Amino acid sequence: MARARCLLPALLLLAAATVGAAAADLPDSLKTPGAARDITVQELCSTSTRPYRETMERDAKKEAYRRYELEGNCDGYCSGPEGCEIDHLIPLELGGANDIRNLWPEPFDGTVWNAHVKDRLETFLHRQVCENDMPLRQAQNEIASNWIDAYRRYLGEPEPPKHPRGKLRCE
Repeated sequence: MARARCLLPALLLLAAATVGAAAADLPDSLKTPGAARDITVQELCSTSTRPYRETMERDAKKEAYRRYELEGNCDGYCSGPEGCEIDHLIPLELGGANDIRNLWPEPFDGTVWNAHVKDRLETFLHRQVCENDMPLRQAQNEIASNWIDAYRRYLGEPEPPKHPRGKLRCE
């Protein structure tokens, strides 16, 4: 069952169109197909994500950077002055797992489609699930298949970035 949940987002990502977004604005679906933990809506909406945040290992973060930056695919990642974070494709707020299949380096700035913008979508989808306006699996698939399309569908277009896309430092 867990394996099927990890494969579905990968298939959706492969089929998703990214009109109007740079390829670097979405994670590579082969490296980051998404992974979710087994959790009920009641648990999701009544408990903190802090224990899951605190258990992400440094090695997992290093591996996520290595998979994207050291394999020659760093163009466009972490290009702004604020750098990036290792983000969960399916966020912890929607039952995402601390699994390398769910982690990717996401820029804080330098592009319209940055971590700050994705955070707004995560909050919106979490609220939808907790208010019983959307099934949890649908919210997970919406964000994993193409979070940019989901953002546009539910929240419209974000404001332009404050900083232009800069030169990436790939070390």
